[in-house]
Amino acid sequence: LRPAAAVVAALEDWGFDDEAAEAWNRLGGRERRLAAQRPAPTSWAALDRIGDDAELLVAARRLLVDDTGDGSRPVRLCVDHPDGWRGQPVEVRGAPVLGGLLSYAVRWHGERPALLWDGPPGTTVEVPGLDAAWQSDAASGEALLGPVPGPA
Repeated sequence: LRPAAAVVAALEDWGFDDEAAEAWNRLGGRERRLAAQRPAPTSWAALDRIGDDAELLVAARRLLVDDTGDGSRPVRLCVDHPDGWRGQPVEVRGAPVLGGLLSYAVRWHGERPALLWDGPPGTTVEVPGLDAAWQSDAASGEALLGPVPGPA
């Protein structure tokens, strides 16, 4: 039985490495190419157009933690942060990234978000949905980001 390409991608992205390795072995060449591709949503609203559960999981993962690539670019956290989430805490624990697991939390101080993160050594992070100008090459730390405009 061959799994769907999106299912293999979801298993891999969410850290089910043993299951993903087994599923990769059962894919044909075309399915492997499809599984290697990941949907690249730009906002949470874009998820409304995804009908497949596995594709939805892959897309949501990319909005929370986008580590696509070979490790030469920063891991993007909070790729999109909807206005309705402003002032609300966000927490992601144990997301698999190149080199290990990454966790982060967003807490609010008025209109300014604070980011707390912990990732594997060598990790560079950025948070384009909250502060497009901010970036850190520290594997872990805390930062008070710039003010986020919009409704509280």
